[in-house]
Amino acid sequence: MENGTLDYRSSTRQPRMKIIYSGLESSGKSLALAMLAPQIIKRNAQWHTKTGITRPLVSNLKFSEPFENWAIGMGIPINYCENLDDLIKVRNADVFIDEVGNYFDSRLWADLSLDARRWLSQGAKSGIELYGTAQDFAQVDKAFRRLVNHLYHITKVCGSRRPAATRPLPKFIWGLCLKRELDPQGYDEDKKKFASGGLIPWGFFIRKEYCEIFDTTQFIQRSKPLPYKHIERECEIPGCPHLSHNKKIQHI
Repeated sequence: MENGTLDYRSSTRQPRMKIIYSGLESSGKSLALAMLAPQIIKRNAQWHTKTGITRPLVSNLKFSEPFENWAIGMGIPINYCENLDDLIKVRNADVFIDEVGNYFDSRLWADLSLDARRWLSQGAKSGIELYGTAQDFAQVDKAFRRLVNHLYHITKVCGSRRPAATRPLPKFIWGLCLKRELDPQGYDEDKKKFASGGLIPWGFFIRKEYCEIFDTTQFIQRSKPLPYKHIERECEIPGCPHLSHNKKIQHI
């Protein structure tokens, strides 16, 4: 922090579309997401200068007040969204989802609405770029995994312990994480297939300024079930002897 303002040194370059960071607990997944946030804000501020159109950041993680103020100073609002029903209404924004399995669980895919599937599959048309974390990518539904452009596996090599309410805070925040790219379409939990160049990991350092972007100890609640909608269907043949109305309640 310099002169009361946050100074993030990352470039404005970053991947596009749907990006997922996977790894075990305390491996650095949320940190990788935090490192991406300043890049997104800077890029959107540049786009706003060129187009006059504001592109917000939408997140299920609560950002720190200093970071929110910095983003507002850059002209980029941060909105929050906890449930899938609200999330799929988002358009023309960058979406951060911590623990995507809480929204797109493989066990609940059959109950996912057509609107939610359309929102995922037509993200480019809706102007959505999605960045998320998944502790176990195998628990994320396979149909969702096929839509992911880049999957990165994060491993923490060494560093200070993670803060907790019942433990003393570490005197220094430091650490080294390794990142390797996996093939999201051919993902197999037991036989991980690396993408081109994924065999060679590259590292990034844990820095205090990134740990202060948001509280990585936040508990992410499972999304509330999508609301039911009433549907009436009529036979297209006038005077059809069969049931003319088929009324049922289902997800849309």
